[in-house]
Amino acid sequence: MLCFDHRGMGLSTPIPAATVAHHVGPKVADQANFLKRFRADSAVKDLEAIRQCLTTDFPANLKKWSVMGQSYGGFVAISYLSKYPDGLREVFTMGGLPPITTNGPEEVYRRLVGKVQQRNVAYFKKFPEDRAKVRMILDYLLKQESTTGRVALPDGGLLTAERFMQLGILLGAHGGLDTVHDLVLTAANDLELFHFLTRPTLSKIAAQGAFDNHPIYAVLHEDRKSVV
Repeated sequence: MLCFDHRGMGLSTPIPAATVAHHVGPKVADQANFLKRFRADSAVKDLEAIRQCLTTDFPANLKKWSVMGQSYGGFVAISYLSKYPDGLREVFTMGGLPPITTNGPEEVYRRLVGKVQQRNVAYFKKFPEDRAKVRMILDYLLKQESTTGRVALPDGGLLTAERFMQLGILLGAHGGLDTVHDLVLTAANDLELFHFLTRPTLSKIAAQGAFDNHPIYAVLHEDRKSVV
C-alpha cells in the first residue's frame, strides 16, 4: 500500500500561509492562482503519473491499481474515476463523496443546510440551556466589535461572532455535540464570572477554529456549518 501526501500536505510541499507568500509574493491574485495548482484535478494527475511510472514494466493485467480515499481523498478518488478510469481496478471511498449530478451544486447545498439544521436541533435538544448561553456569547462579541474592538485570540487572530458560530462545524464530527457544549459552557462561565473571555478559553476556541496551518482546506475544501 502506498500512502500519498497530496500537494501542499504532509511532506509534499506543505502550504501554510507563509509559504504561499514565499512562492509567489504578497499579491492575493497571484496567491489564488498558485493555490489552483493544489486542487483535486492536480492530485489525480499526480497519482496517474505515479501509477504509470511504477507499472512501466508490469504486464498489462497488472498495470491497473486500486485506490482508497477518505474525506477529501474520496473527492480525489471520484475525480480519478472521471478522468483516468482505465488506470483503476477498483475505488473505495470512506466518508468523502462529492456531488455526482450534472445539475450544479444547488441541490447539495440545500441538503447541507437541512443537515446543519438537524444537527442544531440535536444539539439544543441535548443541551437546551446552551441556547441562552450561545446568545449571551454572541451578544458579547457583537458588542465588542461595535465598541472597544474585536476580541483578540492568543494566536494573533480575531474572535468575531461569525467565527464563533463556525465552531458548528464540529457538530458534524463524532462527539461534536459535547465538544461544542464544552466550549460554550467555558465561554459562558467566563462571561458570568469576569465579563470577558479568559486566555485559556480563547486558546481552546482558537485551537478548534483556526485554519492558519491549513489554508488549502479553508480555501479549496469548502466545509462550513454554524451553530444557529
